[in-house]
Amino acid sequence: MSRGKKKPSLRDLTRESPTQEDTQAILNYAAKIAKAEEVPVGADRIIAISMGALLDSLIEARIVHALKNKDDIEEMFADRGPLGTFSSKIQMAYALGQIDSTVRDDLNCIRRIRNVFAHAKTSVTMDTPLVAKECAKLKLMRLACKNVDKDAFNVVMKNMKPRNLFHFHAALISANLQLGQLDEIKDADPDPQFKAALEKLQRFLSPETVLERMFAAKVRAKSSGSS
Repeated sequence: MSRGKKKPSLRDLTRESPTQEDTQAILNYAAKIAKAEEVPVGADRIIAISMGALLDSLIEARIVHALKNKDDIEEMFADRGPLGTFSSKIQMAYALGQIDSTVRDDLNCIRRIRNVFAHAKTSVTMDTPLVAKECAKLKLMRLACKNVDKDAFNVVMKNMKPRNLFHFHAALISANLQLGQLDEIKDADPDPQFKAALEKLQRFLSPETVLERMFAAKVRAKSSGSS
């Protein structure tokens, strides 16, 4: 006797992968809040949880791509499965060579910050001392800045708020993980024009160019504010 079609559940909503529009909406909102002079109540909580969920999904996609046998994927990523948590996914992605140790460590910082906002019963923001201290541990941006003008870098870092650090690092890691997906598409499609378009997009999303655009915008904003 057939059991019929499985009924949809709330759990199914958490298993849906974000579309490109979903991803862009999350990043756009985080960028808007990062530039705001007055941060709306609850905005930091929204950013921490939504960007944490986005990175969780992107990490899962990298793991699935690297697996040779995909027969038991649903069970592996189930709530009580071996890869059912953000922490276990980070560990597995590193073990499979999908991320390096710097991204692993920054993802764990982001995970811990996400957990605080998801479970705190009191009012918490990125400026809460313990949260700000955790944001200060993020290091991918500093390591990726070797080709960025040092004076511009120092100007930005001197005035960098914890929420800016969180947003920039989460955006950088998101770009890195999506670049890996672009590589797969490019290798699978032989069309030269399509490959050229993807390579241009890769350059636009690379950590160096992302940082250069961020720094240029921050320096211009600081200069206009002091004039």
